Amino acid sequence: MGEVRVLALSRRSSARPFAEYLGEILAAEGLLCVERSDRLDDLECYSAVVAYAELSEGEWEALKAYVEGGGRLVFIRPPPSRAELFGLRPLGARLSDVRPAPKYLRVDSSRLLGGLADRAVQVPSDGDLYEVVDGEVVARISLSLRGEGAYPAIVVRRVGDGLAAAYTYDLVEAVVTLRQGRRELAGVDADGSGVVKPNDMFIGLLDPRLRWVPQADVHMRTLSRLLERVLGPSKPLPRLWYFPEGSECVVVMTGDSDVMTEEDLKRLLSILSEYGAHYTLYVRAEEHGVVPSGSVGELRTRGLSLGPHTFPGFAPSPEEARRAVSEQVRRHCEAYGGGLTHRGHCTVWVGWVEMAKILEECGVKMDLSYYPYRYFQCGYLNGSGLPMRFIDERGEMVDVYEQSTHWADDVALVDKTFVDPYDLSELIEDAVRTIEESRRLYHTALTFCIHPVNMRPDVLNSAVWLRAVLSYCRSEGIPVLSADEWLEFNERRRRVRAVSYSVSSSELRLVLEAEEPVKGVAVAFPVRGSSVASVAVDGGEASYAVKELLGSEYLVVVLDISRRAAIRVGLRRLTDRRTAPH
Repeated sequence: MGEVRVLALSRRSSARPFAEYLGEILAAEGLLCVERSDRLDDLECYSAVVAYAELSEGEWEALKAYVEGGGRLVFIRPPPSRAELFGLRPLGARLSDVRPAPKYLRVDSSRLLGGLADRAVQVPSDGDLYEVVDGEVVARISLSLRGEGAYPAIVVRRVGDGLAAAYTYDLVEAVVTLRQGRRELAGVDADGSGVVKPNDMFIGLLDPRLRWVPQADVHMRTLSRLLERVLGPSKPLPRLWYFPEGSECVVVMTGDSDVMTEEDLKRLLSILSEYGAHYTLYVRAEEHGVVPSGSVGELRTRGLSLGPHTFPGFAPSPEEARRAVSEQVRRHCEAYGGGLTHRGHCTVWVGWVEMAKILEECGVKMDLSYYPYRYFQCGYLNGSGLPMRFIDERGEMVDVYEQSTHWADDVALVDKTFVDPYDLSELIEDAVRTIEESRRLYHTALTFCIHPVNMRPDVLNSAVWLRAVLSYCRSEGIPVLSADEWLEFNERRRRVRAVSYSVSSSELRLVLEAEEPVKGVAVAFPVRGSSVASVAVDGGEASYAVKELLGSEYLVVVLDISRRAAIRVGLRRLTDRRTAPH
């Protein structure tokens, strides 16, 4: 049997300030058997290499020899001087030289990402312009949303016995920018709302026509699928699926305590009980009296968790924000015993990631303040439905997850975003549509903010919306989680690693180790169901499912791991129509 190991090589430099984020992308995608390093050693031990680094002449020669000998290489924006390895000829220009046209990535779904062919996504990073001499183009850069691809974006070439694939644009910087917004607009009230919000950093960046496409997630999935592609069916790369129990999507239900009363809280608890749903309530200091400090345990048994809802003013300085947020989180922890997830009141934000650093200092692990407002109203403001850690301007990771909020009653039902507000029937219809798209196409954690006070019939009557969403999720078997549950699952999922993984023509053997017990984690193997003869976990026969995910077929095994788990997949044959390029 042969081992499958992937090297993720990244080095921070002036040209690649966010190199550390490559690891964050691979972790969010759940790819197993990936080893991160800044050294290019022992290449013969690896089945594939993903590189995002400046290399020496000797290192380039070593990589070329590795590929010619049968290795698989995926390089993110190689220098034009190395274009020949990837079957490209430089045109002597960059994407940024093509002005003022916007840039979009258009994927050939027959070669890479089925189901997303008609969803072009923005490319907000720079890249290099090439023509293809010898290689297969699996994605192109277009200069309009619906235009044909003008330049190659992702190319795969056969080199000797191996494969070399290249991104001509900076995938990592594109994901960072789509998720965190424009650095030059940090601290600027760009949308004119009178409040400095995350929304401001997406003015002039997010194409409103694509607000319901998780663009950053699509970029990331090209990488995971490209790795699967170059490794081929003989070395199927396993991954930890995004959601518990192998669900195709989840809904994260939350709300803010703004001016709520005890009656509002009772109404909320009654609805949660009726549908068996969970919800995180972000509590301002002003409502501490409404939610008794001694009720935390009882509320949790009823599906309700609590987090801080801080407010440092509409446009605070970093120092003002640090003092106010620290004090308000401290008071929340004194009242309720902790607060691991957070949403800011009025979604006030400081700096590009300064607020995330303040929250990290306060012990917060996940923030939900990225929230569409003026010009957008709803959707994937940060191009994502997945939690990922922030990265700062210097390329240092911030240990706080950014989980965007996608739907909120106080913007969807109120005329304050320069987008016509919904009526309730339209809102229910659109919400259900986006949940279904999430399940069928995008596989995201669609996050709602429905305020208890707005559930009153004489305010926004958004309890009708909440009930409709919960009813749909219950009928379709879609989990409805609190933000705290979503955080906990992701923390535990990220602490699962592959101890070993070996492949032969007759079986796959994967051993996993968890730092702490995790329930309902799903392992997905990119193999066709027709090739699976049996599945065993820890020596005993195990159930499994074959699912169509991201336009491809996966074998999915759901596990509860206390410490270690060993999966054996017996194969009838290890063949697949998804062959590597020749």
